Amino acid sequence: MKQPSRELPTIELSGAKFFVDAYGQQLIDTQKKDNVISIWNMLFVEDHFELLYDKAIRNVKASNWTEAKGERYEYIWLRPLGFYDNQGAIMGLQEAGRSLPTDSLPRVELAGIPFHWHEQNGELWQVDNPWNRIGKGDYTVHEKDWGIYFDTDRKVVPYPHELPVIKPCEPLPPHLHFFTWVEVSNKIQQAKTISVPDPSRKSGPKLK
Repeated sequence: MKQPSRELPTIELSGAKFFVDAYGQQLIDTQKKDNVISIWNMLFVEDHFELLYDKAIRNVKASNWTEAKGERYEYIWLRPLGFYDNQGAIMGLQEAGRSLPTDSLPRVELAGIPFHWHEQNGELWQVDNPWNRIGKGDYTVHEKDWGIYFDTDRKVVPYPHELPVIKPCEPLPPHLHFFTWVEVSNKIQQAKTISVPDPSRKSGPKLK
């Protein structure tokens, strides 16, 4: 695949840096540009990708993921590539003649971070990063309450393995907040009552 000419964001896989190209649906090794990890080499699970990373070859283990003992391998979860590379994801939508319907959607704030409520999908989409989404699968139980953990530093709902050990009746770390289902639902209902969509306004993020 042709390498993109634009500046790309980077992420780390086990200490190795990769460019994120959401338009090309791939990760590109910053040290060796022909070393590419396609999303088709990953496992897509509901709202994220999973892969077994081989540190020796800086790529996905080709086969037998169950046979991966020792420090050579690391099992990694990734968010949708658009989460890291908004521009590339928008380029893909633009090429397909699509846009994200966000402008007229109700706005909800979690810990001061604005989200749009997308009722059709039953998801909250971060205003500044529509690929950062909170859905039904993110809800869990904390001290008998049903709700979501929210990392205020990273502005995301942490994956289960990213959560610290949480002991009963002890306060959560300062960067971690738990919103109950009732709290989130009330925020959404309140936002829906004050949201008045403008039918003359086009939907979708601004395309650069």
